[in-house]
Amino acid sequence: AALAVFSAWLNLEVAPAANDRYHRILSGSARDNPAAIVTPGQINRRIPGVILRAAAREGEVLRDFWLWRVDANGRLTQSIHAQEARLTATEGADGKALLRVVLTEARMESRAPSEANRNAPAAFAMAKSTTFEFPAGTVFQDGGVIRKLRWLTLAELLEAMEHGWQVTPTTPPAEVARSRMQASTQLMSHLASAFSIFTLSLLAVPLAVRVGRSETFVNAVVALLVALSYYLLSEMAKAVKDPAFRPDLLVWLPNLVVLALAVVLLRRASRH
Repeated sequence: AALAVFSAWLNLEVAPAANDRYHRILSGSARDNPAAIVTPGQINRRIPGVILRAAAREGEVLRDFWLWRVDANGRLTQSIHAQEARLTATEGADGKALLRVVLTEARMESRAPSEANRNAPAAFAMAKSTTFEFPAGTVFQDGGVIRKLRWLTLAELLEAMEHGWQVTPTTPPAEVARSRMQASTQLMSHLASAFSIFTLSLLAVPLAVRVGRSETFVNAVVALLVALSYYLLSEMAKAVKDPAFRPDLLVWLPNLVVLALAVVLLRRASRH
C-alpha cells in the first residue's frame, strides 16, 4: 500500500514535471544543434504535417534518415529516405523560425494529395543532394513546447477536469465535456496504475501458496499470464474514448478483476 501511494506520487507529480522539463531542455538544445530533436530509432512528430526518423546520430549528422509528409487527415503524401541528413535553424522572410533539412543521396516517393487522384501511381525521384524547409517555431521556442495530457500534474489535471483541456470560449459544449472526461480518465489511469502494485501483490499471495517455490517454470508461466492479462485489460479500457461509456471508471476494471480473483483465491487458500 505504501508503494502504491509512492507510485501515485511519481505518476502525478514527478514524471509529469520531468517530462515537461526534459522537452523544454530539448527545445533549448535544438537551437544549437537542431539534429538533437531527433532521437535515433524514435518517431518525431513535433513539426505539424512532418514525421522524422533516423537510425543514428553523429553530432550534427543523421544517418539512415526518413522524412514523411502527411496531409491534414494524416494520409501520407510524400516519403523520403536519405543516407544522411543535416538539420539547421534559419529564418524566413517574415522572421519566423524555419527548420532546413539538407539530404544526401535521397530517394523520394510522392502521392497526389487530392482524394480524386489517390489511386494514381506514385511519382519517384532521386537526388544527390536536396533541401527542404519547414515552419518550426514550436521546435526552437521554449514557450512553444506542446504539452501532452499525461504530462499534467495533479493540480493541472484537476483544473482540466473542471474547465476542460485545451479549450477556448468558442469550443462547443460537447468538445468541452469530452476534454474534461479525457482529463478525468488520465487522472484515474495514473491512480489505477499505482494501485495495481497493491492488487497484483495481493494476488501473488494465494498464487504462491498454490504453486510451490521450487516449481520455477510454473511460477514463470503464471506470472507471465497474470501480467499479460492485466496489460490486455488495461489497454482495452484505455481504448474507450466515448464519455458515455465512462472511460474514467473503466480504467479501474483490471484492478477490480485482479482484486476479486485475489479475494477468491485467498479464501480458498485459508481453508487449507
